[in-house]
Amino acid sequence: MGEDDQLPETPGDRRPDRRHRGDHDDRPDYERPHRGGMILAFGIISLVFFQCMAGFVFGILAWVMGNSDLKGMTDGEVDPEGKQLTQVGRILGIVGLALSALYTLFIVAYFVFFFAFIVPAAPKMPPPVAPVPAPAPQPPIKGALVSPALF
Repeated sequence: MGEDDQLPETPGDRRPDRRHRGDHDDRPDYERPHRGGMILAFGIISLVFFQCMAGFVFGILAWVMGNSDLKGMTDGEVDPEGKQLTQVGRILGIVGLALSALYTLFIVAYFVFFFAFIVPAAPKMPPPVAPVPAPAPQPPIKGALVSPALF
């Protein structure tokens, strides 16, 4: 089979995303490929780990990279094939970032409440009383009989 030979087609076999031997790539060339999968992964990570700093970091990354790729797709610099992945990842990143911010505010408010109201309201304990020392034994009286059983 030569390079120009094509495989026989069956009805319903031609899909735009399917390549056949001899097809020419007529899609336009873009400066950059889309990063939709990575942006989606960052958005999901920001949602899952919103209780720690990873929620902030990955939420910001998904938001910034998503905005950059969507602007590039609008300008024709980035492959628009991953537009949906990019949009969903960007939105998940924003939601994860918002959850991280709310969770952080909750923790800060909890500690402020705890140290402002709970700790000062604790009952004051009186200072510990020093133990009373035992009285020292009295020296024997002169001239008193000492029992021999004590020796």
